[in-house]
This record gives sequence, C-alpha cells and structure tokens, in this order.
Amino acid sequence: MVFSKVIKDLRKELKLIQEQLARELDLSFSTIDRWENEDTNQVNLHNVQY
Repeated sequence: MVFSKVIKDLRKELKLIQEQLARELDLSFSTIDRWENEDTNQVNLHNVQY
C-alpha cells in the first residue's frame, strides 16, 4: 500500500482533520499535507513519536 494512502486512511479512520493529526504527532500541517499528497521525498519518520 502506498504511504500517502495509509496516512490518509488512518487519519480518516480516526476521524481527524489534517490539522488535528499534525498536532497529535507534533508536526506541521504542511508535513501531513505533503505526506497525503504523495510528496514523500522529504518524509522523516524517525522524528515521529508513537
């Protein structure tokens, strides 16, 4: 499965908007937006805390 689809599907399953997901992950809205729109050239997951 493509990373962008996984992120978007998970966000929707959690009933969050991009801004809420960004806040929960301590990331910027623009990062979530890039991830969901397949601009993953700069994806840096080691900064995400689960």
